[in-house]
Amino acid sequence: MKAISYQSVKHYDLTHGSALPEWLSKQKKTELRKEQNQKKIDLIQHLEYKNGAPSCMALTADRNFLWTAGEYPPQIRCYDLEGVTMKFSRHVDNQVVDMTPLTADYRKVALLERNRWVEVHGQGGRHAKLRTPKEGRCMTYDARTASLIIGTSSKSVYMIDLDSGAFTQPIDSTSEANDSLAVCPAHPLLAVGGSEGSVDLVDLRSPDKIVATLDVAGSLPGGGYDSDVATSVTAMCFDDAGMQLLAGTSEGVVGMYDLRKRTPVRTKDHNNSLPIRRLQFHRSLDALRVISADSKGMKIWDARDGEPFTSIDASHELFSFACPSVSQEQDSGILLAACDTASINAFYVPQLGPAPYWCSYLENFTEELEEQSREVTQFDDFKFVTREELEKLHLTHLLNGDSDQIRPYSHGFYVDLKLYQTTKAVLDPMEYRNYRKQKLLEKKEAEDRITIVSKKRARDLLKPVDEAEGKGGDDRFASKMKDGKFAVDKSSAAWLKYHPDDARRKDTDAFRRVDEAEEDADMDSDASSGLSDSAPAMQPRKAVRERNAELESEYKPSKSLAMYELKEGRDILETNKESHQGRKREKHSKLTLGDRLKKQLEEKASGRGETSKVYTTDHGASKGISFTLDNVPKRRRTNEKPAEEDPDKTNDTRGDGRRRGKGGKGG
Repeated sequence: MKAISYQSVKHYDLTHGSALPEWLSKQKKTELRKEQNQKKIDLIQHLEYKNGAPSCMALTADRNFLWTAGEYPPQIRCYDLEGVTMKFSRHVDNQVVDMTPLTADYRKVALLERNRWVEVHGQGGRHAKLRTPKEGRCMTYDARTASLIIGTSSKSVYMIDLDSGAFTQPIDSTSEANDSLAVCPAHPLLAVGGSEGSVDLVDLRSPDKIVATLDVAGSLPGGGYDSDVATSVTAMCFDDAGMQLLAGTSEGVVGMYDLRKRTPVRTKDHNNSLPIRRLQFHRSLDALRVISADSKGMKIWDARDGEPFTSIDASHELFSFACPSVSQEQDSGILLAACDTASINAFYVPQLGPAPYWCSYLENFTEELEEQSREVTQFDDFKFVTREELEKLHLTHLLNGDSDQIRPYSHGFYVDLKLYQTTKAVLDPMEYRNYRKQKLLEKKEAEDRITIVSKKRARDLLKPVDEAEGKGGDDRFASKMKDGKFAVDKSSAAWLKYHPDDARRKDTDAFRRVDEAEEDADMDSDASSGLSDSAPAMQPRKAVRERNAELESEYKPSKSLAMYELKEGRDILETNKESHQGRKREKHSKLTLGDRLKKQLEEKASGRGETSKVYTTDHGASKGISFTLDNVPKRRRTNEKPAEEDPDKTNDTRGDGRRRGKGGKGG
């Protein structure tokens, strides 16, 4: 993703990185393309044509589906914007010139193709195919009359009634050919842009008569009848209210007309004499803007005063664009452009409008790029310098030879970025150090703004009232703090369960740490008094240990060892017994109630069990359950009702002493 700023308005190229110089080798371009693809954001999946380029595109009325048409081979694609993926694709017989959706969703679409073909597609595929008398140039759809309107290379504007599936009476315009069409959304009015610079307005209720004609070429600057080539109207668009009409000419001039006047109320010149490809009103909460596109890029300007808002340059020739909407009253800041490249270009202008909900993550990306702002250059691998800067770098000698590291361009030169950085580091070696010092100073200033509280300071702040020495203490609970009922028993099982460090520390309370100086003194005394006179040449342990430590320090860092001894008055057997009992209680507390009962039954059977009470602890509270453990045989469950006793058979017994049941079988 690349950020570009124009007139204090930033826009982001979501599809491509920076452009590559033409003088690079094919292998170098392939490597750089791979790096750029890793940084590219896939706004919509499968938004690329492998062998061709998209030629036109159209959004549905609900703004949830995008139709595109590509070349080589000719095909159409439908994209689900909510699912950010391609819904389906189809191949057609001829190249698509123009396309228009026939419903609010993706279910029906009409295609205007080369060789005078018109196709109507539905969900299941191609529904109908017919041919127009003349070659078609543009197409639009009127939902009121269900008519498909086609502008051709002749005076006639053909209309196809989709209800009856037949051609109706054509409309004869005042121009020799028709290059653009537009249907007013509020009134049954059709605007026909001619090749001679005029716009004919036709009432669709009586299409046999032209209501009015606007001389666009004569009323706009840069056009008219003075030029050798006639100025044609190449793009038109109505606003939602149906009172304003945008008309773009082949000379790169856009005029905004009020239908109640014959002169334009606003004029915008692209200053490049390129024909206008597409026009659209952009709705936002604070302003109404106009997006006008030619083959070089798009210009966005205010519809009220004509002030420029921003400009977006396309990397390749631009054919058409589409702008998804956020709601019915507001358009988004996403612009999808069909250019002469394999993929559809995507741009995001945050100040133009918010991102749609299906790509709302773009707002987080743009915020990160705002924090990491950097200089934007045309090429990432080359640095543009002037001749004065080149002389300061002492690189003018490379201009005489055929070097690929320096290329003349405009009023300066493009220098290889690695060469520029290396030369800069040699001429000014302190630049990096100064940069590093500046970064460290900024980091230190940022850390100074953060208050760091040590553990010791935290303990002082959390001291009881009787230890606070009157420094901001509260004496209302002083009596409670001295009461032993509220003291925490750190030796209880409930405390040790949630403080395992205290449980491990409890095992070491019977020992004390021996300092190294005390240990050395004991070893010296043992060496002087305890050793026999038969080994006077034996070195003390301290000297041997010091020499071994010096040898080991040469190979690995020294590690300090801690020695402990048993405290006075403590017995090692009692200490081991307490530790064993503590570990046993901890292991017993992890057992389930069923496992505890099973274990006590086993102890009782072996004669080791003395109690029939189980204790459980939970959140510091002890719970006791008393019960009696008896070997009660399991009763046999049956769904049969108990049999009634027969007085004649109550004394009837079998030979083995068991009473027979009602069925005569043993119970």
